[in-house]
Amino acid sequence: MSELIAIKQTGEPFVNITWQVSNLCNFRCTYCNESNWNGRNLNLDVEAVKEGLTKLIDYELSQGYTRLKVFFSGGEPCYWKPLVEVMDHILVSGMSEVKFAINTNLSSKMTWWEDNVHYFDDVVASYHPEYVNDDHYLSVYKYLSDKVNYLCGRMMMHEPTWDKVISFSNRIKQECTLENYNWRVEYVPIFEELSHTTAPYNYKNPEHKAFLETNSLEQNIISNVTPKAHGMSSEEVYDDGTTKAINCNRLVAEGNNFFKGWTCMIPSESIFINCEGHIDMGSCGVLPRVGNLYDKDLVLHLPDNVICPKNHCHCGTDIYITKYKNA
Repeated sequence: MSELIAIKQTGEPFVNITWQVSNLCNFRCTYCNESNWNGRNLNLDVEAVKEGLTKLIDYELSQGYTRLKVFFSGGEPCYWKPLVEVMDHILVSGMSEVKFAINTNLSSKMTWWEDNVHYFDDVVASYHPEYVNDDHYLSVYKYLSDKVNYLCGRMMMHEPTWDKVISFSNRIKQECTLENYNWRVEYVPIFEELSHTTAPYNYKNPEHKAFLETNSLEQNIISNVTPKAHGMSSEEVYDDGTTKAINCNRLVAEGNNFFKGWTCMIPSESIFINCEGHIDMGSCGVLPRVGNLYDKDLVLHLPDNVICPKNHCHCGTDIYITKYKNA
């Protein structure tokens, strides 16, 4: 059986900014840490936000990066009032290519998506079974299916609501196939309290665990309607010379997200900004915190790589980062 030995970017190099823009959320999922939804960090000083972003982007430009991917999360990022103004600012920041991705629960009104869908290349549509309105979610999902390059229904596999999640994922597949919509569904193993310090959830039902080990992504893509793909992605490299398009959920389910001792390029390829504005290299916080987005004296001096000291890599945006196993 082949062994995973590297993860690397495809195409020209790019830098990732993963940004928890606020911790305001209209859901209160029991598996999610309160710090992700209590609304204590709204970050509404848009001029301070733009000033800090300019410093970060100027630093990356000085390091030779001209391509940027910004992944917005929260809380619920669509509820963050400055979002559109900030995206407009980033688009004129000096980067030759910019790609916006968003992790959303799809609860915003259809009119919001109609007004703003043109900004987004990727939409990760997290399905949270305890609070979601199924009909609204599916209506927005269908609307987006031919308007973004990548849309994925991210099924949060919460064990107490397992049957509801499976039932709804089947509904997506059946209705979208019948009505000729593109569809993509991924089954996401959750982490305890969805925080950055906890371990993967320990599934009690062996059938659930087996399902996640053998089912990570299903899709039926009729056409790629929107021709604006930037190819900002990564691939898995194996010791027999083969490669695969990266699939973070499959890697987690297979236990292939343990990179302790590997060389990781997270200091040069990744910036993580939490809802308080603190800046880390990746959500794992592998290096000492480097500053705060709102610090007027913010200066970055970072190494190219780091030897990973972590027991496991829990966040998809960290798994995507270039890394390789040392001999």
